[in-house]
Parts: sequence; C-alpha cells; structure tokens
Amino acid sequence: MIQHIIPIKEDQIPFKQKLQRINLVLLPLIEKEVRKIFDEKIIVPLRFSKWLYNLVRVRNKTREIRLCVDFGNLNKVSLKNNYPLLMMDYILHRVVGSRSISLLDGFSEYNQILFRLEDQDKTSFTTPWGTFMYAKIPYGLINARDTSQ
Repeated sequence: MIQHIIPIKEDQIPFKQKLQRINLVLLPLIEKEVRKIFDEKIIVPLRFSKWLYNLVRVRNKTREIRLCVDFGNLNKVSLKNNYPLLMMDYILHRVVGSRSISLLDGFSEYNQILFRLEDQDKTSFTTPWGTFMYAKIPYGLINARDTSQ
C-alpha cells in the first residue's frame, strides 16, 4: 500500500499558528465542511501536535465554501523530491499487455492515499471544534502530486 511521507530538512523547528477569528456567518458552513471530511475519514481528531495550521476558507465556482490549509511553512522545511515524474507515454508503454492495472478514482484524487503514521501530525490544523490532522493526503503539500501519480 502506498503511503505518503513528509521528509523534513535537518534542524527545522515545528511551526504553530494560533487560531484565527472566523466570521460568525461562515461558522455553520465551515462546521459542515469539517464534519463532511471527518465523516469521510480524511481527517481524524488530534489532541497534541508540534505542528499546527489554520484553515483557509475559499469559495469555489459555485460559491460554496471549501476548506484548505496553508502548508506554505511546512513546504519550506520539507525536502522536495528530486526525481522527475515519468511521462505518460512511457507509463502506458510499460503497462501494455498487463493482466490488471490499478487506478485511483480521479474524482477523489489525493484523498485516497494514506499518510505514514509518523507524518500525519505535521498536517494538523485547529478549528473552534478541536484540532484535527489529515489521515489522507490533502491538497497543497509539496510532494503530494508525486505520491499520487
């Protein structure tokens, strides 16, 4: 089973953000989104963490609230994969004649790949309802695309 890891550069200090104020009008919408990704087991509750980020609220094309986490500080201290991804034609050439091919669901994208347990707490974020961490890859991590392909 593929598991995503977050390699950290040596001598890096964990980063913590304080809980930001949330517009009271948006609070029920944000709670609904947090509950949705919690019910889908994309996030799990966490009591203590050295790493802590805030949620970023973004409206999508249909004007619905979408929750993101700004992992900019985590990406700065993460080691970047230094090998290129294979070209699609090379991958297709390698699977010709195979009896079976495993594919990820394109709609769910990253949210199908688990984190290595030791790295889950590096993705923790805080809300008025508690602290959570991602059990599956979220958007915005520097090497997430490499793991999911």
